[in-house]
Amino acid sequence: MAQGIKCRLLRILSGTRILGGVFAVPRLWFPVTARKTLVIGSKSSGEAPQRQRHPLKGKNPWLAAKLLILTCRQSLVKEKPVLAEDQPGTGQSIGSQNAMNISHPTNRKTRGFTLTELMIAVSILGLVSAIIIPSFFRAKLRATNATFVANVKEAANAFEMYAWEKRGYPKNSSPGVAPDGMDEYLTRMRWSDMTPLGGQWNWDRDKAAYGYKAGIGVFNPTAPEDQFVLIDEMIDDGDLSSGYFRSRPNGYVWIIEQ
Repeated sequence: MAQGIKCRLLRILSGTRILGGVFAVPRLWFPVTARKTLVIGSKSSGEAPQRQRHPLKGKNPWLAAKLLILTCRQSLVKEKPVLAEDQPGTGQSIGSQNAMNISHPTNRKTRGFTLTELMIAVSILGLVSAIIIPSFFRAKLRATNATFVANVKEAANAFEMYAWEKRGYPKNSSPGVAPDGMDEYLTRMRWSDMTPLGGQWNWDRDKAAYGYKAGIGVFNPTAPEDQFVLIDEMIDDGDLSSGYFRSRPNGYVWIIEQ
């Protein structure tokens, strides 16, 4: 592009002295390509070569300067822009580096949080936690109690079915061990598993000393007594010393025969 502009400037400046010689250039300085463009004819054709008369020769210097500026502008507009070549050793073009510099400025200043904003955020988080966490634990407690009550009722139905078919309840067994013949009735729960409130399931039979003949017990539970009070309120009278659900040594029992 630079060579093309240079040739055009030389063609315009050839044969004239603009502004009283300020832009006058010696004839010998012209490039060979520029001098050839000013020649009409060819020696091979047999015609005598003639010099082309420059359109600015003999014109007003100020007019010549204006035409020179307009010609330069048109040359720059018509020239096709050339993409920047890759810089050696970097693997990135100049245009891509400029785009990266624009999108990721190094002198950008980032604003952090103030102490007041941090205190407000911590206060909001604390308030939300104070509301959500207790609700979560209450919901979890209700779900655990409901699961325990469902297991007790399921076991009671299984033992009553056994007593109706065998004309009597099975014999007493150790905690976590299902009585003989009860595996086929306890199909929806595993008697050897830990209860939802901790401890082991226990079948109590002939416990006259405790005030009942048969019952489904929980041996050494890990849940607190307040939780068993809530369960008593769900399925009985809410008093662990009376009713069908009551406390016993080392646990609690749901009485199915007094």
